[in-house]
Amino acid sequence: MKARNNNKTKETGLGRHPLTKKDTNMNTCQIVASRLPFGLTNELQIICKIGKILQEMGKTHTQVNYLMNVDSDFITDVLSCYNG
Repeated sequence: MKARNNNKTKETGLGRHPLTKKDTNMNTCQIVASRLPFGLTNELQIICKIGKILQEMGKTHTQVNYLMNVDSDFITDVLSCYNG
């Protein structure tokens, strides 16, 4: 009987590799940045909108809290992807 591999993997052009937290976080940053309206300049408005977008994406309160308050690079990464 063949053993089951329950590791999450993702297809790439170079074969299969584990889906890392960094990959998932960058994808989330890119999605959030793409959903931010153009022309936002007020820091408070941007941060509030990021939180609302995460909720609209189906993130739980705990996940939103972690991304917005614990993950020190999340907001910076979103802003680096933002083209507004």
